[in-house]
Order: sequence, then structure tokens, then C-alpha cells
Amino acid sequence: MLKLLTYNQETVKSKKKINWKSVKLKGNSSIDFANQLRKLNSFLEKNWQIERDSKTGNPTYKTPSVLVIYRSDQEFVLNDIIPTKSKPSNMFDLIIASQPYRSRISAEKKVKYVINPMIKALAPKGKLIVVHAAGNDPANKIIKKIWPKENPFPSLANKIYTYLKSNLKTEELKKLQFLDKKIIPCKLRALPNEIQGGIATSVIFSAWNVAIYVNQIDESKVIQAEKSQQYQKIVSKFVDQNNGLYFNNEIFIILKK
Repeated sequence: MLKLLTYNQETVKSKKKINWKSVKLKGNSSIDFANQLRKLNSFLEKNWQIERDSKTGNPTYKTPSVLVIYRSDQEFVLNDIIPTKSKPSNMFDLIIASQPYRSRISAEKKVKYVINPMIKALAPKGKLIVVHAAGNDPANKIIKKIWPKENPFPSLANKIYTYLKSNLKTEELKKLQFLDKKIIPCKLRALPNEIQGGIATSVIFSAWNVAIYVNQIDESKVIQAEKSQQYQKIVSKFVDQNNGLYFNNEIFIILKK
């Protein structure tokens, strides 16, 4: 089951009407599901819009919306955890958050808007698993070579843990256990014939796209770098040195006792 909540306290307080939509996927194949999900495009285009708050200037959702997606043949099993408009909150045994925020924002914002709300949604003995890009890898070195002042990963697990331990109430901290972080390398694979005797153009483009995506580089900077095509030589050098390309993901786990 996938639950996407696109409203926050600010938008709820504004007393806007929440647009709630539940989708029961029929069939038993990825093609069946994909065809049904494509039909949601018009709903997403209409309701996933942002506006600026007239008082604070902060971005907020124009139409607070909730989209709940699950397989219809699993409805009986999921009945107790499928959110409804009258009962939108649930407690979860497991929450997996993969790249759940922009890497460049502060530990404070990551905790306030993402990590802490998920901790509160954990049931007793529940587990929160967070995975995010961490840098210190060839993909990040490509970026540093082109933009030396870029710092895409200023607040990783250690800073998130520190902020949590410094700002949560003692009673809340007693209920939590913070496991040691781990680094998981993710390798961009290339066929042997794409590396030997010169690196294929397709590999260079793939590596470049990975580097700018993982490091979340602004589109305007990417366009400017691509005009000179100097990036191709830089990417080729790092791909050759590493027999491909990899980037590091950091994983950390928070348990609720």
C-alpha cells in the first residue's frame, strides 16, 4: 500500500477542504497497475499544486490532497491500516523512507518536517529506516571538480541524531533507540566493452546524469556546464579510474521501544 499525504498543519489550519481520493488497483501484474496509475495524471496535475502563503511567503499546498493507493485483492488484509478521511492517522510497524527530503536542507528541517512525524507514526516496537545519499564518492567528486563550492550533503545521519537528542523531550528519547549508520555503495554498471578501449558515450551520459541527480544540482548550473562539454572529460576520467561509477547511500535506523 502506498499512502501519499500532501497536506500539513499550516494548510489544515487554513480550513481548506481536503481532497481525498482512494484508488483500488485491480489485476495482478505491473502492467495492469501501471495502466491504472497513468489514469491518475489529470488528478495529480490538478491537485498537486503549490502556492505561497500570503502572510509568511512560504510555499504551501494550493489544494490539500491525499492519495491512497492499494491492491483491491489485499483490501481485507490491509483493512486496519488503510487510512480514511475520518481516520487519517495510523501507527506503523515499519516505515521505509528512501531519499525523503532535499539533501541540502538543515538537520532541523529534516527532523521537523520528515523524521519526527514518522517517528510519531511508529507503533511500539516499530522501526524507521531512512536511506539518503551521502557523498564522499566518485559521483560527488565529479561535482566538486566542476563546482568546488558545492556542498550537497551538509546534514547527514550524525547531525540528524544530534538534533533529535538535543530537541526531543526526555520522555520521548527514552522510547527510542538509535542504531549506528551504515554506508551502502550503489554502483552504476557498464558492460565490459563499454569500458575497454575507450569509454562509450552512453556510459559518460549515464554517469553524468547520476552525478547531477544524486547531488541535486540546479538545472541552470547543469545547462551552463553542458554548454562547454568540458564535463565529459571530467566524467570520463572518474569512470575510467573507478571502472565505472558508484555513489554512497547512508542508512540509519530508529527503533521505538
